[in-house]
Amino acid sequence: MSVNVTGEKRTKLMEKLHAVEAYISALPQDGETEKLIAYLEEIREDVNGKKYGLVFEDHREAVDEMLEKCLPVATEDEALRIEKGGETDLLIEGDNLASLHLLCDTHAGKVDVIYIDPPYNTGNKDFVYDDAFVESKDAYRHSKWLSFMAKRLVVARELLTGDGVIFISIDEKEVYDLKLLLDEIYGEKNFLNDFIWLNNLKGRQIGVGGAVKTYEHILCYAKDASKVKTFVGNVRELKKTMPSVYRIAEYPVMQDEKGSFVIKNELYNTNSAFNEETRPNLVFNILYSPATGDIRFSDPFGEEEVPEGYVLIPPHKNADGTHAYHAWRWSEKKILAEKEDLCFLLVKGVYKVYTKIRDYDKTSLKDVITDVGNGNQEIMSLFGKAVFSYPKSVKLMRILIGAVDKKDATVLDFFAGSGTTGHAVMALNKADNGRRRFILCTNNENGICRSVTYERIRLAIEKEGYEASLKYLKVGYVPRSE
Repeated sequence: MSVNVTGEKRTKLMEKLHAVEAYISALPQDGETEKLIAYLEEIREDVNGKKYGLVFEDHREAVDEMLEKCLPVATEDEALRIEKGGETDLLIEGDNLASLHLLCDTHAGKVDVIYIDPPYNTGNKDFVYDDAFVESKDAYRHSKWLSFMAKRLVVARELLTGDGVIFISIDEKEVYDLKLLLDEIYGEKNFLNDFIWLNNLKGRQIGVGGAVKTYEHILCYAKDASKVKTFVGNVRELKKTMPSVYRIAEYPVMQDEKGSFVIKNELYNTNSAFNEETRPNLVFNILYSPATGDIRFSDPFGEEEVPEGYVLIPPHKNADGTHAYHAWRWSEKKILAEKEDLCFLLVKGVYKVYTKIRDYDKTSLKDVITDVGNGNQEIMSLFGKAVFSYPKSVKLMRILIGAVDKKDATVLDFFAGSGTTGHAVMALNKADNGRRRFILCTNNENGICRSVTYERIRLAIEKEGYEASLKYLKVGYVPRSE
């Protein structure tokens, strides 16, 4: 028998609190007894609080104090505006929590894809909290990081569309804490993927003992997983980048009135569990007229004659030893309504039915990513020198952003760093004639927003011929009293 020991302790503690409250309530009542009863109610709420999940100390930042007293506002630096056609993108300079609150007024429910590469909190001066590096000896290192991330992830969720998704790069130092945090904010049921990015097959000899590190994580959550389609990628690009992962055969391209297509799979469901017992409405004969293209149906267990001019295409025989047939993947109604997306081919004297695939340049994305490199060479080709440490690559970003099959997606990165996300959006638009827009948010610590993020976008547009425009916004504050 399973016993919830903690639950039993909680019940006994509540009984003690009730006894104390009853004793205080029996005393002559005054301001002090009222205060004590109020204290007990606060304790009772805490005892009845979270039963499972992540526990961490909540920390306040200077920006929290500022946002309590003031409203964030955005002012454009018109001298930095770029007008090169295409979509108008945004680069916002300022604390990203303030920027996110600003965007809630303009973009709530309008962002399709969020990608962030936050500080990994390694303890090696990569995470600045309130103008001070958080070192490994800091007893509140993890709590500070989680508090910092939680505030931003809560607001970011409000920006996503109903089928919007967020990708977050992270390594082993915080991935498990981050997963629990995201389960609370986005909901465990809205977890989509833990992408494994094999970014260093040579291995990084970091830490003490054990195997060397070869990969990082990219956690992916949806605002509502039930609304998210299967992630896709470009077949040729994925085969070229990751040939060991995407071993995709080439199929001859054919044409019909609707355009080009390829055929790969027959119409029947290959899973023998779908049969005349489990899917009786999907088990039937197809009667096809090669001369007219007309389609009829009949009972595979009946003895109805095949009309003149028609050929019989029975359901695929089932080899599970129990059932007669496999079910079709389409119903009779769907076959009649979408018959132009079916291909009837004579194979060795027998007609078979195939489904036409029109998005044949796309394939389902897998949750392992390799051979995309880092962004060092991309930075060098634009700036002629290294101006940013550990930049993500455009190739990686193209895979993630392109996984969401929307050519007009709005893409947000509120840890913009070197601007790889913006660069990738422009590259994708050029490759597939898309109309995606990006919003980049970063502070200007060490001049990064102006001298790196902005300059990268400007140089990429200039050197790589992208059609894109940009507005450079700065976050300011107006006292709420005004």
